[in-house]
Amino acid sequence: MQKNDLILALCAVVLGFPWLIQAGNLDSYSAPANLGGTVSGTYTDSRGLVYDGSGYTVVVIDGAFLPRAPQLLQANGQSKVSAERCIGQETGTPWTSLCLDGQHSDHRLYLGESRNTPLYFYRSSSAGSSQPSNSALRVCRDTSSDAPDYFCHAFHGTATAALVAGTPALRNDPIMGGPIRYSGVAPGASLITIKVGGGVGDQAGWPIASVLDALNEVELLAQQPRSQPIVAVNISASGNATASQPNPDCSATSEGGKIDAIAARLKKKGIAVVMASGNDGLTAASNWTCGSHIIAVGATEVKQPTQATFYSNLSARLALLAPVGSGDYPCLYRNCLMTAWKDQGSFVVWGTSFASPQVAGAFAVLRQKYGMSESVDQLLSRLQNTGLPLSGPRATEAGPQAKVLNIRAALQ
Repeated sequence: MQKNDLILALCAVVLGFPWLIQAGNLDSYSAPANLGGTVSGTYTDSRGLVYDGSGYTVVVIDGAFLPRAPQLLQANGQSKVSAERCIGQETGTPWTSLCLDGQHSDHRLYLGESRNTPLYFYRSSSAGSSQPSNSALRVCRDTSSDAPDYFCHAFHGTATAALVAGTPALRNDPIMGGPIRYSGVAPGASLITIKVGGGVGDQAGWPIASVLDALNEVELLAQQPRSQPIVAVNISASGNATASQPNPDCSATSEGGKIDAIAARLKKKGIAVVMASGNDGLTAASNWTCGSHIIAVGATEVKQPTQATFYSNLSARLALLAPVGSGDYPCLYRNCLMTAWKDQGSFVVWGTSFASPQVAGAFAVLRQKYGMSESVDQLLSRLQNTGLPLSGPRATEAGPQAKVLNIRAALQ
């Protein structure tokens, strides 16, 4: 989850001022429409064939999910979420407030680590395990509130999952210009949701061990026979970035090095690990996304899709960018995205948390055309070679390989 993620619920009542509504394309509120697709998340190649990510699975690691949210349901009413997990870090005593059932599991040894006694974490694989916990100890990203709707409990994970594979939806909003259609990037894909979290104090939020354990869980899931192969993992988190350390320690024993080692193994299985670059507005890689096997994603404006947002971290490690925008509700200037709001409805989002799931969804779409025979690096090259170069005042803050996502072009 990003530092300073700016997400605004669509719950305010805005009165009057109809003359403020600007002319523009309402379709730009839907992520796939900005990537060469339709508002409903379909993409046509040069042969006239249509793709939407069908037949493939994306894993989303986040704070919590509501798999029965309308945008996460298929046409037959079944959830797109085919499996759920909860990974809870222990801090002296079992962290059972995050995972309400399950068992203790021993951490795998990470690079450079040795131990003589087991080090446990809490793991649940039951149905509903990725949903919010009802425990009184709800300490996650934002400690100012224990409300179950807060960032780690309902809407951040549901929003990122819906941007990957949300079904087409309609929002009637005369303030923003009329009926708004919106969709996930790959609405034909299925999802696996993994809830992560920690304890209290220094372990509040997403401790690195929980993220590593969740990635290890993806390895286990990838070994299981499934009709819809896992092709990408989205983590809308970046760790920390600082202006004084634009190139953080990414050695084998660092946090980023440990993430990168698992990402390298997943890449060999055809699974891309996609992570948000962070929202500090820095020209610096984060300590979690510094590895060479991570696909770090930044955010651009929706109105000017080749211009990086003011808040997106940019660096030589950045691989791709996706339009998210910087607009608040009611977003009258069409510079924002729409996605699922918790258990019903929709809301406006901005932040690199919502750029990375677009790239994760893009891998499902490309796999539908090119299959599993191409490597992750080959698909990434397709996206980079067909993407648009950055322009504007921050164009030189990322490496020349960092291009703005265009799925339709990559399918040609």
